[in-house]
This record gives sequence, structure tokens and C-alpha cells, in this order.
Amino acid sequence: MILVDVQIPMLDKVFDFELNEEAEAGKVIEDVSLLAAQQENLTCKNVKEMSLYVLGQEKLLEGNLNLRQQGVRAGDRLILF
Repeated sequence: MILVDVQIPMLDKVFDFELNEEAEAGKVIEDVSLLAAQQENLTCKNVKEMSLYVLGQEKLLEGNLNLRQQGVRAGDRLILF
């Protein structure tokens, strides 16, 4: 498990998440989107069209690879859009 910041520009918020390094990025996008939407009392649509960007690596995560394979580490900032 790693602790990361997930910035969601659409909400103008940053959330702390503890994520499983072995989880595929696509699943992380789905889970983070749904949890943030619940917390903000919103409906989350088009989750499949969302992406995660790793700020420190300046790259988009591939949905079918896990976080560890893509070099995501504790303390990283991810941007969900």
C-alpha cells in the first residue's frame, strides 16, 4: 500500500488515497472517481474516459498495468481528469 495525493481539477480538490501498488490503473481510476464523487455528493459519469497523470513522471498511466509497473511511489501526486 502506498499513500498518494490525487488532484481532481474538475472539483478543485486534492484527496489523500492509500492505494494498492498491485492494482491496475484502470481500477484505481474507477475507485478514486467513485469515492470522490460520493464524498462530494456527485454522480460520476464517463469513468472509462478518465485518465491518471503522474505529475513527477510527466506521463499518463496505462489502464491495464499496475501502479508498481508504472513506477508510482508513495508521495506521488496523481492528477485525475
